[in-house]
Amino acid sequence: MSIIKKDYVIKNQYSRPGTIRKVTKAIILHYTANKGGTAKNHADFFDGTDGGAYRYAGAQVFVDRIESLAIMPFGEVAYQANEAACRIAKLKGVLGNYAGNANVTTIGVEMCIEKDGSISTETFNRTVDTVVELCKLYDLNESDLYRHYDVTGKNCPAPWVARPSDFKRFKNEVARKLKGDTTSNKFYTYAPDHIISLVEIGLYKDVKLKEPIKRYAKGTHLTITGIAYDGKTPRLKTAKGFISANKKYVKGYHDYIGTIKVLVDDLNFYDTKRWNNPSGQVDKNTVLTVVKKVDDMYLLKSGNYITASNKYVQFSKK
Repeated sequence: MSIIKKDYVIKNQYSRPGTIRKVTKAIILHYTANKGGTAKNHADFFDGTDGGAYRYAGAQVFVDRIESLAIMPFGEVAYQANEAACRIAKLKGVLGNYAGNANVTTIGVEMCIEKDGSISTETFNRTVDTVVELCKLYDLNESDLYRHYDVTGKNCPAPWVARPSDFKRFKNEVARKLKGDTTSNKFYTYAPDHIISLVEIGLYKDVKLKEPIKRYAKGTHLTITGIAYDGKTPRLKTAKGFISANKKYVKGYHDYIGTIKVLVDDLNFYDTKRWNNPSGQVDKNTVLTVVKKVDDMYLLKSGNYITASNKYVQFSKK
């Protein structure tokens, strides 16, 4: 049974030209940059003769935390990855007036983002399953996955441009599932910043969990420093030893130090730590999640940077 539902938009020159592609060489990952927008919101936006407010844009698939929607057949061209010259030679396709165009050789998958600009765990996991299904359909694998950034240099998906390790983790999860490895369904196959124990768990000297050191009570918070494997079974590393990575026993989460409330209208944010050429603006009273303070700026959960001045933002600890 397909994880991807069909919610095709009406053919129009802006978001669904109806041009049939002849080959699929890769899948390109995007994010919507529309905070709080759902897959259905975007399907509705791109529907109709105006094609989304007369914008040449779109993708074949939109994914959020609850569903994955195809807004056109996978074999049609979507205007998703060609606003600049394609930087990957094998993706340059030719079809009619499309010359050197990545749109004619690829499928675009857009991830919806939360109100704080982050990609939720649920959306991440649903996108993994969506891409696995597409890879099986077109005989692709994890080496055929690209960020929009890789193809044209656009800051998309911004959280994965800021943290390339998240994209690497995504590709690893796709690779596991393509090989039929369901380990990640039961175990953490990446290291969360912290865990809370859901039951009493043991701390061990060795990765095989044979040499006990101590027991931790249910509800214990621990900092995770890495991951190791006993054969194919992952274990979580702490500063003092190893613990189970089984999701029945521990729940992982990534750290953040608090939130900020924006105090002024049109406050600039940046996709790297700098003060010139802002990437965008946020409205007054917007609440954003802060990962850490870096000099005189905050690094946000979205991967963007914003001023730490209390003239412009009000910080609250978590």
